[in-house]
Amino acid sequence: AADGLIAPEDAEDTALLAAAVYYRGLSVARNLANLLMPEESAETPDARMALVEQNWRTGLTVNRGFMSAGRDRADGPVNALLVLYGMVSEAEYGQVNAAVTDSAGTDLSRELYMLEAFCLTGRTDLAMERMLDRYGFLLSDPQDTAEDGQEAGALYDSAPAYILVSYAAGIRPAAPGYAAVTFAPQDVVDTMVAVARTVRGTAISEVQREGRTAVLTVTSPADMGYVLFPETWGEDVHAEGGLYETEGRLVRLKEASVYTFRVQ
Repeated sequence: AADGLIAPEDAEDTALLAAAVYYRGLSVARNLANLLMPEESAETPDARMALVEQNWRTGLTVNRGFMSAGRDRADGPVNALLVLYGMVSEAEYGQVNAAVTDSAGTDLSRELYMLEAFCLTGRTDLAMERMLDRYGFLLSDPQDTAEDGQEAGALYDSAPAYILVSYAAGIRPAAPGYAAVTFAPQDVVDTMVAVARTVRGTAISEVQREGRTAVLTVTSPADMGYVLFPETWGEDVHAEGGLYETEGRLVRLKEASVYTFRVQ
């Protein structure tokens, strides 16, 4: 606004945020109670969480996202937290994604959970599109700064790197301590290299599209692992590298090695 104040429609939706944070706090408390004191009853946090689930939508407007009464536009970052905290159903994902998409003026510090909300709702493609459209210029000059003065390096060491590795490339631990590694790339870009440094070594996933053929090269630091190809790549798989077994789109890796798969 001209006077330097935040316009009401751009201010944080504190009422909705309070419900989300309270629900998350109860969830953490319940999980800790179950872990540290399994003999104790979790009835109280369970009952309170059920009450929040029952009432948090009361008084809200749903129009391209959830918003408190009196607001003209949904708060994208808070809507993203609703997804991360497990408060919305799959049928409501579209509303939340609309709210996140409409958040044009969001500061970079909130990007991580907004991008992850896209991924958790099955729209990693939107997360990649948002990263490249809004912050792609930072890739060409790592010393550049964003509009809020945050260094590009700080941004790309956190949100996009995490989204690229964990969701676009799908590099995840399949067992504690990365004793087994999962590679589950998504069909969101034609060329990608993602690197995850683990306690067992470096896991690498490289994707290259060659016409109708997708070439995936993975470096597994563990003696066990899994590769799951997206359905859109096809089911005709040709593999080479270490020891493995194929079961359709699923490949079981049996040794730490470099593997190359051609899928069409």
